[in-house]
Amino acid sequence: MVEVVRAQGGQLGTIVHPASIVSPSAGIGAGAFLAAGAIVGVGAVLAEACLVNTAASVDHDCRFDVGVCIGPGARLAGHVSCEADAFIGLGACILQNLRIGCGAVVGAGAVVTRDVPAGQTVVGCPARPLVR
Repeated sequence: MVEVVRAQGGQLGTIVHPASIVSPSAGIGAGAFLAAGAIVGVGAVLAEACLVNTAASVDHDCRFDVGVCIGPGARLAGHVSCEADAFIGLGACILQNLRIGCGAVVGAGAVVTRDVPAGQTVVGCPARPLVR
């Protein structure tokens, strides 16, 4: 959608709910949406079109590429890197210093204790690849 808007000459707006908490040192890209109760910590950087949903927290020095979506109540510890179009489900927890690959999906309630490769879906506690 970002490409469609830009191709038609549009500009991306950024929406930050007044009940969210954003560190003054955080960087929030165009087209981002921060819902009520969202917390974005010191030095975190969110690229364009990222979503931090209701009551989700993104701790210090996290880095998000374009289109990352964080579900309601999810918790990301410090220095977590989420590549483009990663999806973190409702109530999931990501431990510090981990990488969530491009297009990866972390299921609701999962506890991620190691890097998640691009395109992989993980579920459970601790999070493991989903076997289909």
